[in-house]
Amino acid sequence: MPECREDHVGTHIIEKCLDDHPDPQDRTVYNIYADNVKKYLRVNDPDGKHVQKLESDSDFLRGNTKEPVYPFMYATDENEPTIPIADRKLVLQKAHYDPRNYVLKFLDGNKRACWFRLQPLTHTVVQIYTKENWEESIMKVDQENRGFKISIAFEFRTHVMAWVSHDNIFQPFWRRSLQDLEIGYPDVYADFNGFLLNIAKWIHERRGGKSSGAMVLKPKERLSLALTVVRDEKSWHGVGVYTVSEIFHMAGLSPFLTEGELFDCPSRTARLCAAFYAFAEVGHGKLWDFVQKKMVGYVVAVSVADRRKYADFLYVWGKKRTYLSERHYQLMKTNSDGCGSIDAFEPMLIEAALRLPTLNLGSLIFGTEAWKRLSSSTGLPLSSLDENNPLAKHFKRIRPLSKMNVPPPTHLKLDAYEDLFLERNDRSLAMRHMPPFLYRTTYVAKVRDVWSLHHHPWRHHVLTLVADPEEKAKHYLDNITQHSNIMTVGPLDFSGTARVVNGRGGNIVLMCENDPCVQQFYVLRRQLQKATVVLKGKGEEKSGIEITKKRRIERRVFEIRQSSSSTTTSPSSSTASSPSPEVNGETEERPAKRLRKSADRDLALISQLSPLANSLHHGRTLRHRR
Repeated sequence: MPECREDHVGTHIIEKCLDDHPDPQDRTVYNIYADNVKKYLRVNDPDGKHVQKLESDSDFLRGNTKEPVYPFMYATDENEPTIPIADRKLVLQKAHYDPRNYVLKFLDGNKRACWFRLQPLTHTVVQIYTKENWEESIMKVDQENRGFKISIAFEFRTHVMAWVSHDNIFQPFWRRSLQDLEIGYPDVYADFNGFLLNIAKWIHERRGGKSSGAMVLKPKERLSLALTVVRDEKSWHGVGVYTVSEIFHMAGLSPFLTEGELFDCPSRTARLCAAFYAFAEVGHGKLWDFVQKKMVGYVVAVSVADRRKYADFLYVWGKKRTYLSERHYQLMKTNSDGCGSIDAFEPMLIEAALRLPTLNLGSLIFGTEAWKRLSSSTGLPLSSLDENNPLAKHFKRIRPLSKMNVPPPTHLKLDAYEDLFLERNDRSLAMRHMPPFLYRTTYVAKVRDVWSLHHHPWRHHVLTLVADPEEKAKHYLDNITQHSNIMTVGPLDFSGTARVVNGRGGNIVLMCENDPCVQQFYVLRRQLQKATVVLKGKGEEKSGIEITKKRRIERRVFEIRQSSSSTTTSPSSSTASSPSPEVNGETEERPAKRLRKSADRDLALISQLSPLANSLHHGRTLRHRR
């Protein structure tokens, strides 16, 4: 399921398109499309596998609650004439930010509001195609060969806004008002005050309190792992499998903390909230700037190299090493002494939250007196000292009267923070590095990965350490991205992103697999990329493949070339039978490394493409004609 950064970036794409098309005529819905689900496809109906235009009597239902894909308020019965959605004059007004949903507001011809909410239940991404891309590429390739499915798509005058996914599993909602959509949870970035208010209420109720806000005299112990609680609770709207590992690291929190150990401590709670804010802020800033560079129009188009770069926006998840400031490294060493009483926290990782002029949680994090010193030396405004925020009010309310004059423990080594922020340069946060540990939450219904720098062997009964280096290496983001066709995390890792293939004069973009608008040569090259990735495996691009395997490949390639050339009679194909460096095996004079890569590709073709000889011959002919 997409997490906060993915949905935030997707909403930015929608807003960018709306900003570029302010004319209501460009925002009016002409048609609505969707792919049928597999169980309703007929074997003898090939057109049913292509994307379908939905009429007002459409019966497409999706999600656990079987909600209609077509807006029910404009639907007609089977025995009534259908009314085109264009006649409703439905105009897209805006996109509403939410870390778990895509939310759109429409206004119809009668000036009545109509809200749409799409809840992605698995990886789903928004792509906005030109009408030409949509009609000539997407619509002409069926869902089995396209590489993704169309959950829903809105056709406008010049573009088509589509939500595409791997398996078409999503939950649609059409309602007359935003309140009726029942989203219920404030966005941490767009409404930080609302988020803190909701978290304070959630903590109170988890401690055993009532919704009325009455005092809890004897709070529950709450011995569950805090990390799994945060990951699974709806109040932490937008936190998922990988986000939770990231924000725990940013907050300086051990994944072994129990719910009570974390949320009974004002400093730890405030650090986690601030870390989530800072994590989301990157999605609206640096990450969005990065994604825009990978867009063709309003379509995200990426290569494997582009996908690998998302790891630069992460600290621990799927990383071989985590870079640290010298201060952070020394605190980690202190934390590893076994006591676990000091949290290894680096304020630079949540700088965006600590620089907020209001709703600043610095007093909760460091304590009132320490925060006065740190904020003053940093030059923060006096408003950053204000403790009038929902989280601070909650902890004041539950503080026993006997301890009102005793500062609550922060679990921080306060004398380590002579300065709040380090000088930001290329080295300040990368003076040291450590390898993160990979753990598994094996006691819950579904096994989940947890990445952290913390290692507490006496608590391994709650998290199982993956000690085998080879097993751990399989889960490095870099290895998964380079050596498999599996999608990982981040706004670039979706089956619905456009494909980028190296071309002779630059990159070639395929809007989908088997894009009919692209020369067949590049379609084959894309198939080669996918097949070779699986065949090659980790490390073979450097170390080479076994000599026996290599000779078997070369022998088979020679047989294919002989077969291909013997069936060729035309002059052009005869000339094209000479090896092409981009598709076929290299000649003997080429370096061995290039030969290995080519052998991998040819073996991939043998196992993946049919008929192989014709494919190779066709690729050579196209190459020759260029």
